[in-house]
Amino acid sequence: MLRLLPASRYLIILAVAGCFLAAALFTYGLLAVVRVVWVTVIADVANLATSDVQIVAGAEHLAVDLIQLADVFLLGTVIYLVGLGLHLLFVNPQLPDQPWIAVSDLDDLKEMLVRVIVLLIGVTFLGSFVEQADDVPVLELGMTAAVVVAAFVLVILVAKLPDWSRADGERHARSDREAAEPTDSP
Repeated sequence: MLRLLPASRYLIILAVAGCFLAAALFTYGLLAVVRVVWVTVIADVANLATSDVQIVAGAEHLAVDLIQLADVFLLGTVIYLVGLGLHLLFVNPQLPDQPWIAVSDLDDLKEMLVRVIVLLIGVTFLGSFVEQADDVPVLELGMTAAVVVAAFVLVILVAKLPDWSRADGERHARSDREAAEPTDSP
């Protein structure tokens, strides 16, 4: 039993394999991007005689589709990083430490997921925003956009707080060391 408990950490390999398999979103995303661009180009070529307004609307929808597909790549990347982070935390912490996989505990992985969830909500809002833009009064549209942008700014600021407090602590420690050093004045 004493050997079984430490070895049970290798059960995490199942979660790691699941994350790496879910990261197949990259392939799906690539195929979807090719399809969306292809369909848009074919539609534009077929409608060369249409008005500029329809072409601009098509370009707006293409932009939103591509942003949503970029979100698929981001989600795939985060799932990959979660799998890699789980592997580093539980299976083999001796892997080369890379700055892009700065995972020291499970809280780092949860924080990464929370940030992606917030981003997914924002991208979903953007898609709905563009789809509803013609049917909603400008004032309501602007107020809604302002609330969502303010929420994103708040999320970004809160995410930066640990970095700011760490930098502030380092600055205070440096100034304390400089104040404690004797000056060489004649």
